[in-house]
Amino acid sequence: MPPYVFLDSWNSAYLLCTMEQHYPVHYRSGETHQFWFVSVGRRNVIKCVQLDLLEVNPDVYNLCLYDVDEDSGELSDSLVSNNGDLPKLFSTIAVCLKSFFYNYSFASISFQGNTVSRNRLYRMWISNFKPYWQDEFDIEVQENNGNEFVFIIKKK
Repeated sequence: MPPYVFLDSWNSAYLLCTMEQHYPVHYRSGETHQFWFVSVGRRNVIKCVQLDLLEVNPDVYNLCLYDVDEDSGELSDSLVSNNGDLPKLFSTIAVCLKSFFYNYSFASISFQGNTVSRNRLYRMWISNFKPYWQDEFDIEVQENNGNEFVFIIKKK
């Protein structure tokens, strides 16, 4: 597939990518930072990576990965799309983080899975793809009560 150009709407820097690497992303700002894209696999699923500033710490943002519920049109973090495109999905999330950290290099991003299996999935992907992110990000995994984990991402 031929390359395409992804426009980072914050800094007008062009990142040259191929469609196999990540999905095209649309950024929307406001009270939250939202990165919208369509996951293409078994079906098309509209997704949103949302970063919300935590009130308790002004330098920490909470990351949520949402699917748009087809029935209600609402964002949901409890749907399991199981779309068969995890490598491209995680690659797209990494592009969103790189874009965010370009203007918010001082920030930290916190996230956790809402189930034990999602936490296990996140730990596996973080570990398996460490060579791809370790030069740009520090990812700390904090364990709370056995199978509960909090992941903290910082730009190096």
